[in-house]
Amino acid sequence: MVVFALRALGVRGSRLEQVVIATFLAGMPPFYIANLVLHGVLWDSWHYGTAPFVPPWYAAICMVADLGMGLYAATQVQAWEGRRSRWSALQASSDGRLPGG
Repeated sequence: MVVFALRALGVRGSRLEQVVIATFLAGMPPFYIANLVLHGVLWDSWHYGTAPFVPPWYAAICMVADLGMGLYAATQVQAWEGRRSRWSALQASSDGRLPGG
């Protein structure tokens, strides 16, 4: 909402806009992980055997898949961050090689 309000006022590329967008993007991995896990725990378990439009086997498989993907994503965040910092270092180097290598 802050970004839309700033742009409605004619302000583009301000420092506040950059901070808001950067904060939003930095918070995305935990949000995605929480969404996967909570979907599996709450939504799928609620529909398991109680919803006439969702077969029980589908809710069970979806729950296992959501929990598995959430666990995998949670264990990989640190590795993804390491790759991102290595990529930034590679882009920053003038000869295309990683520093120290």
